Amino acid sequence: MISFPSMKGILTAATDAVVRLHHSVLEDGGISNLGLGYAHCGMVAAARWIPKLCTPTLLKAPGECRGFKVKS
Repeated sequence: MISFPSMKGILTAATDAVVRLHHSVLEDGGISNLGLGYAHCGMVAAARWIPKLCTPTLLKAPGECRGFKVKS
């Protein structure tokens, strides 16, 4: 099945919209690295969407699948 981008996605890519990006790495309960910069808004939206979509499944998996472990 071929999936076509939405009109919103097409317009976002076409406008080359840029947003401020704050990136942090959590390690041992604290922030070990903080990055500041700019990125294409579509890429930032996708990067924020992936954890929201995957986290609930990953949290349930160890209890539902024998031998499954989540590594950070």
